[in-house]
Amino acid sequence: KDLIDRKIKVLHDASFIEDPLRIFRAIRFKHRLNFEIEENTWDLAKRAVESGIFNNITIERVIEELYYIFKEDNNVAMLQDLNKLNILKKIFPEINSWNSVYYLFKKCNESIEWFCRIGERELNIDKIFLYVMIFCYVADDKYTICKKFGLSKVQIETIRNICLYENHIIKELNKRNLTAYEIAIILKGIHNEELVLLTAISYNKKEVKTNIKKYF
Repeated sequence: KDLIDRKIKVLHDASFIEDPLRIFRAIRFKHRLNFEIEENTWDLAKRAVESGIFNNITIERVIEELYYIFKEDNNVAMLQDLNKLNILKKIFPEINSWNSVYYLFKKCNESIEWFCRIGERELNIDKIFLYVMIFCYVADDKYTICKKFGLSKVQIETIRNICLYENHIIKELNKRNLTAYEIAIILKGIHNEELVLLTAISYNKKEVKTNIKKYF
């Protein structure tokens, strides 16, 4: 009957206490399958989170579940649901502006589609690293977030460079009548993940997209 009614329901009241990560999976399946989480199940999830269950879960297990969500088409809605339960806010207190996270996820998703359209091919990109970059970019304490995600020195350096040079790069890319050579110089050493994030950050700057299109 629950399948017919398109509802997600726990089998017993202690389900989330036994395995808190079932909350992540319930939210993932809700959005992937277009189901609803049954009211009592949602209340049980709320109470479980409020009881402090995530204090006993290793960050590695949480990150693993988060990576599954990053790969989903509706990842923004999933993150929003997790925060309706105050889960991500508890796990990542270094991030104060979750609206900025949602916005950049949405704009990065749109930018990926845009790159595929202008290039007439799928963009070669590590989506998981892209979304981790957003968490780090928005965080007040970027280094702690990098450590939580277990990033390599190279990945940390990539994030550091974006944070240091984004304003300069966007300013240069926002100039009119740049040649393909000039654009290539500006974007030298920039990986696809960085390019997508820069496009998302500067989403309303028309010349940036025009010049990236010339480059791509």
